[in-house]
Amino acid sequence: MIKNLNKILVEWAYRTHDGKPNPKSMTHQIILSDILREYGWPLDARIEMVNNLMEAPNDKEPPLSDEDKEEAKRLGLVWKGQGYGKENEKGITHKNVGGKLTKVDKDKDVTDKDKVDKPGDITKDPNAFKRNLGGDDNIEKSVGDKKQKDSGKIKDTEAVETKLAEKYKSKMNLAFDENIEEHGRVQNLMNKLFDGNSLNDDEKNFLSNWIRVVEPTEGSKNPKYAFYLARKEGHFSRSKKPAAIKIPPKKQASASKDAKNLHSWMQKNGIATQRTSIFGGKKTTANQMYVDADGKTKLLGSKDKPAATVQRDGDNPPKSITIGEQLISRQNDEEPGINSEEAKRRRRHNRNLDEYAKAIEGGTLDFIDMNDGVAPDSPENRVTVIKFAISGMVKQMNKLASAPIAGQPAPPIDNDSQRILNEIDEFSKRDPNENPQVWMKDFDALMSKFSNDDLLKQAWANYAEVYTAIRDMHDNGSGTENGACVLLPESTTLETVDTIVISKRAEGERKIVTLDGVSVKKGVGGASALTSKVQKSIFKPVGDIPKDKVKQNVLSMSKAHDAIYSLDLDENIQEHLDYHNQYRMEMKEMAKKAGISEDYIEKIEDESTGSKVESALNNIMSERSKAGLSSDSETRRKIQQRLSSYYMYTYLSHMAYNKNVDVQDFSNDSVTSQEGDKGYGKGTKEKAMRGEGTVTIDSSDGVDILAYPQPEYNIGFGMDGRSNNPGAGRFKNKPKSK
Repeated sequence: MIKNLNKILVEWAYRTHDGKPNPKSMTHQIILSDILREYGWPLDARIEMVNNLMEAPNDKEPPLSDEDKEEAKRLGLVWKGQGYGKENEKGITHKNVGGKLTKVDKDKDVTDKDKVDKPGDITKDPNAFKRNLGGDDNIEKSVGDKKQKDSGKIKDTEAVETKLAEKYKSKMNLAFDENIEEHGRVQNLMNKLFDGNSLNDDEKNFLSNWIRVVEPTEGSKNPKYAFYLARKEGHFSRSKKPAAIKIPPKKQASASKDAKNLHSWMQKNGIATQRTSIFGGKKTTANQMYVDADGKTKLLGSKDKPAATVQRDGDNPPKSITIGEQLISRQNDEEPGINSEEAKRRRRHNRNLDEYAKAIEGGTLDFIDMNDGVAPDSPENRVTVIKFAISGMVKQMNKLASAPIAGQPAPPIDNDSQRILNEIDEFSKRDPNENPQVWMKDFDALMSKFSNDDLLKQAWANYAEVYTAIRDMHDNGSGTENGACVLLPESTTLETVDTIVISKRAEGERKIVTLDGVSVKKGVGGASALTSKVQKSIFKPVGDIPKDKVKQNVLSMSKAHDAIYSLDLDENIQEHLDYHNQYRMEMKEMAKKAGISEDYIEKIEDESTGSKVESALNNIMSERSKAGLSSDSETRRKIQQRLSSYYMYTYLSHMAYNKNVDVQDFSNDSVTSQEGDKGYGKGTKEKAMRGEGTVTIDSSDGVDILAYPQPEYNIGFGMDGRSNNPGAGRFKNKPKSK
């Protein structure tokens, strides 16, 4: 091992562009580290030397002046770690010298004349270099000590020996910012790791605040692997400034096996993981939120004492359902003195009673336990359930946030997000019946914070269901005395139902207990298939066609999706043309039977070859080309036929439903609170974080106000032209069309 510091210094000066090594420059540190490696220095000794030099008194270059920043921008220059250069060209063309943008002279040699006395230039006094290290004797001792204290070699290093790993390392080195002091240590430690040397706990803790591997998006078919480098300690947001740097940039991130192996290797060896979705997807649905010690969904009732029972005489329709202490009876829709609208409501109630009774008896409907076996069937029980529904959510979210990732401790979530969870947990201890209106206002303000926080909002689409349940149990600020018994169904058969609401409504001198299934959506909600909505609806007659036949016709239209793809893409183009012409003809005939005007049908037919279809087609053909699938003009025409047929199917089937629906056997709650929602414009987030936010619910009742599904064409298509979400539409609540 060569330890002659003067020799090392001369070599270091020779390799730097201007002959003036700057210990604070990450570029110069890399050069020095390479020299020391060539001279036989072990890794820990190299790191200590660089760290010692970094601690030496030394002024770094001042930032570019505003004028020079504008000049760099005008020239199209970006910072490349060593200097400034064109983004898509190799090398650098300019450097920062004393805050001035200075062009690099590539042919300039290092001479004594160049070695001016300048802050950061240690070549004028080589002994300063030696003093910073404690002299040759101390270096030798340090090297010996480090050999004894070596944290250990990593045995399996194949993941960092690939070309892809070298590419990622190169991108990482370019991303480090010499104006951020900690980036120097981050770079040294990452080089240590890439060289196959273990990190100690202090080093892992330090790096966890500056660099993380990024968890691929949940459910992605082709997950891409990348890193985040923080510009500010512990700040890994890509939306809040200063935004973390993604390495490599989005379009350059890889989904290859080598990238996956590198990602896993980094996790295994102590690099923290930045979750892209801590609370999103199915992680915070009610059946994942309220679980027992084994992680299984808690359910109300037991074998000996079921949560719900059905009362009926023989094979006759059920007379009633009992849930806890709540009795829900069949209603008389022919009672003298009631009007037609009330009769509709009672028949709607009875159909729901029949459906839920069948599911209970068949063992396909249970109810999620939001507390320890307590059903919200009394005012007192509703208080208990409300408190636990709130605190249980916080408990589960804290558990998700702290769950280890790939065997490594999870990094802490953002301080602001944790503070909101702590506020909600503290709020859960309050009595909902003590100043109930104030309680509800404060709860709404907390939920507004929750739904507008950058991290917590991942769970809002799921927790909105629990929020509406709490609101109904609390009678929207009036207290639990007249609140509803609200249950969260756990079912494999119920569709369009997120909560089941058992409430009392006044009817003359008595109150009637009613049963309603509610679909809960955040904002406009996700698009969902039409068929399940048709099955849960009653229709108006069309001319001489009775309402049952109208329903069958609309149901047939909603189920006509699969027929679009019956003909294989291998069949010749003429067969495709003939087939799809016939398909569209049949759809038009069914639309006419549903009372849809010829003008509307003609309009949709014209649009079926328009811009929406062309845009979807272009995207599909581009993806096919990238995947190496046939992308010739004939294949394009076949897929175009599918897309045009699908366009007509989507719009005609939705019009048939919306024009003829009379009663829906479900209600729809649209929950709005986030910036961008209807009625929540710019500044909503800031208002929410001040504790002044609100939550609004727009509801349908299935009789007077209906949830009309608005068709969504391009939710996404596969490379064969098949829709990823067939027949999709988003609910919009409106007074019933006359």
